[in-house]
Amino acid sequence: MSPVAVRTFISLLVDSAVSTNEKTTHSAHVVSCSSAIAQQAVASTVNVLDSKPILSVGARDAIPQQRVIIQNDEPLTTSRQKADGQCFPTGPVSTDTSHVAGLVPGDPVGLETVKSLSSAISKDITLPKRNLTIFDGNPLHYYSFMKSFEETIMKQVSDPASQLAYLIDMCRNKAYEAERFCNIISPPSDALKRALDKLASKFGKKHVVVMAHLDTIMKGPPINTDKESLDKLETDMGNCYITLVQWVYLSELNSLQTLLYVFKWLPTHLQKKFCDEADINSIDHAATFSQLLSFVEDAADCAHSLFGVT
Repeated sequence: MSPVAVRTFISLLVDSAVSTNEKTTHSAHVVSCSSAIAQQAVASTVNVLDSKPILSVGARDAIPQQRVIIQNDEPLTTSRQKADGQCFPTGPVSTDTSHVAGLVPGDPVGLETVKSLSSAISKDITLPKRNLTIFDGNPLHYYSFMKSFEETIMKQVSDPASQLAYLIDMCRNKAYEAERFCNIISPPSDALKRALDKLASKFGKKHVVVMAHLDTIMKGPPINTDKESLDKLETDMGNCYITLVQWVYLSELNSLQTLLYVFKWLPTHLQKKFCDEADINSIDHAATFSQLLSFVEDAADCAHSLFGVT
């Protein structure tokens, strides 16, 4: 082969290699640009979440969304980027939105937050309004009144002056007279403490409440055969039992004096029936208040039956 033919053959081989290398470089450059475009879009989304408040579903739908437009499989670039042969800056992009205020982790658009707020608002709307409990100075009602006051006022109103105003408005008779002038004390926090302490000292002492409960079941009139009288005795005995058991006053309930006073209010036929059922005539057996309460409850239930037999 002549020298001219050899040089021509070598030149063709070099041109072919250069063309192949340029195509490979161009493809890699296009892939790099596409990856950079995608990373820049993710970063823009995170920046929008950082800088703008959470919108409702309808508000978000009304706002045009930012999009990365690709035509002919090539991302759009500026003329300067084309001239320089460069794409967007590359590098690691964080997509963590846990630091955004008001967002639930794993819920970057805030849908769970919106649902929880809507649920809380709907509960407040649908719940019926609670009536305020009135306290008339009866020791029997003191602890139930204070429990209601704590739940409806103390936990809902933070201002001591408003709490005191509610407390005075919810009192009647002796209770109102005991604290009607507490609102002139300053500051309001001291006035509220004074009013609560006066109520507790006058109507909330445990021994006073215990005696009041015992009086309701020991000093009542004899029970007739009507259902109303038996219902009242059952209710008074039940309230007395609940209170004294909670405060560990079982000895007062099971004393012979208490049992005899309650027993004598029962009609004669119920007295005989209780003696037979409780077997109180046995030498080694002593009746308890719990047994007597269960007996009265059964008698009251029987009185409300179809035949109304006591």
